[in-house]
Amino acid sequence: FSTETHTEPFSTSMYYVVPVLLLLAADCLGQKGELIAVGGDLKSDRLYNYIAAACKKNPGKLLITTAASFPYSWDCKLYPKKCNEPSESNSKMNAIYYEKKFATVGLGSEWIPCDAANRTAAHSSRWAQRINNGEFCGVFFSGGDQMRYLTTYREKGVTTPVLKALLDRHNNHKMMVAGSSAGTEIQTGKDMITGGVSWWALYDPSHANQNRTDYQLTYNTEGGWNNFRHGILDTHVGQRGRQGRLAVVVWTTKRHRGFGVDQDTALVDDGSNILKIVGDTGVTIVNTINAYAKYRDDNFGLANVTMHYMTDGDSWNTDTNTPIWGRDKKNIKGNEQHEHAQSTDDVFSWNTPLTLVHMGGSLLNSKHSESVCGYSYHDRPTYKVCCYYTHQTQGYYRESKSSPRLISWANMPVDFLSD
Repeated sequence: FSTETHTEPFSTSMYYVVPVLLLLAADCLGQKGELIAVGGDLKSDRLYNYIAAACKKNPGKLLITTAASFPYSWDCKLYPKKCNEPSESNSKMNAIYYEKKFATVGLGSEWIPCDAANRTAAHSSRWAQRINNGEFCGVFFSGGDQMRYLTTYREKGVTTPVLKALLDRHNNHKMMVAGSSAGTEIQTGKDMITGGVSWWALYDPSHANQNRTDYQLTYNTEGGWNNFRHGILDTHVGQRGRQGRLAVVVWTTKRHRGFGVDQDTALVDDGSNILKIVGDTGVTIVNTINAYAKYRDDNFGLANVTMHYMTDGDSWNTDTNTPIWGRDKKNIKGNEQHEHAQSTDDVFSWNTPLTLVHMGGSLLNSKHSESVCGYSYHDRPTYKVCCYYTHQTQGYYRESKSSPRLISWANMPVDFLSD
């Protein structure tokens, strides 16, 4: 794949026409303000600085909402002596944590004190007016449980004044939106993932609008804020082996495209058709338009999923469904390090980060392998995940002397089948 383009000579008058056409096209496509979707476990100063820089493109300070967290008042009822300790993960303590973190990168912020137990501020006309008046350059949605965001800001399908103000500002390019973990999941439109693990998703495919268990794959058909319109979002994907659950829910809902963001990594949507990847690891992109169900001994499986993995510096063109490799990346073809690809017996691992990512990368980093299969730790049935190298498969990497190669790859067919 080449990023080079061929241009024909044209009149200098076109320099004035083209920008106007692009602006009109942007309005027709319903572009929004910048969205920075972090896959959870937000720690790196680089990403805090990135969010701060994006926010400062607009006047004002950052609005922080932690409504996905366990409510502060509930925590104080259960643990009155602990609820104000910094280590507690309730809505107030999490807000204080993020206020301090953003202050270290020079960004002022303010917490809107609402959560699933106290929705008063979400309905406040005063808070809505402050947002509409431009006091805030952006909003940050923290992690927790994305269903609590729906409970707090959209009661019985009715959008609260504060959420309406936030979405209106974002839609009009006047407010940046950032989120982490549940704060990223909530940016999805319809069919927002609400829970589940990969093995169980394959064993018992997804259920819409059901009370979730710890393992069952569930999704909410109404979905979240619809700030991300390119497919279904998922988080913690590489670190928690969620590629299987993402593929199943994307296929089940016929949405065909999903974006699984790794921890401490951001998928950046600036309102154009180009998505950027920033951070330590990457983003898994699944396409199920050519996938199909395949049963073995009555056990469901999903075959011919097209998978891509983009890393820091790469971009993805959502119009053409093609990668744009980082400028400092090298084609791995002819630069393979190993004779054969490396398998795994815990392909959906929570204990070993990026297990499936590394397995797919090892296929491209091998001189002789044309496929590689890994197996689920859980059995009855055991699931076998196979990655295949075809003439369309591509791999790129960034040279590093201090760390192993983290390989970006595209157009890799993957099967998730019972063994």
